[in-house]
Amino acid sequence: MLNSEQVFLKKNLEKIQQKLNDKSDVNELLNDTSFIALLDTLIPNRKLLEKHLLLKSEINSNLDTSKIFNKMYTQIEEIKNNHQKIVLYGNGIVTQMVKHLFDKKIIAIADKAVHSDTCLPEDLHKYDYDCLLIMVLGRETEIENYLKNKCLIDDSKIFKFNLNL
Repeated sequence: MLNSEQVFLKKNLEKIQQKLNDKSDVNELLNDTSFIALLDTLIPNRKLLEKHLLLKSEINSNLDTSKIFNKMYTQIEEIKNNHQKIVLYGNGIVTQMVKHLFDKKIIAIADKAVHSDTCLPEDLHKYDYDCLLIMVLGRETEIENYLKNKCLIDDSKIFKFNLNL
């Protein structure tokens, strides 16, 4: 049989557990006034807990970023091993960071903004390639549609990263 203090503690811990299950973001929890009031009831030094939760959030964020880089590297290796003539679409930061990983298999970098080392996507029909990898993250579907519909690139040649965790 639980005493009144244990019943109180159990009831409030269950409420905390429910709040933790309902909120996916630590910052969202820290802005939830009912959650903070509940913590204040149970924990005299809430600031210490907040610091711990924020630190945990930063660690998880860095860990997720590391996992994303690992997935990207693995997919680059797979593309490099399965294709001989590769075109990269997009000449931004991601391309600059990873293009050296493709060895000498890159035959062109296509971008709407022409630079001395890029070609226009509309000119890709002039190149012999077996893989076009979209390097622009977050706009892959839009770019894929543009490449298929406006540049008439075969769907089987278009690749994009799957970086979902």
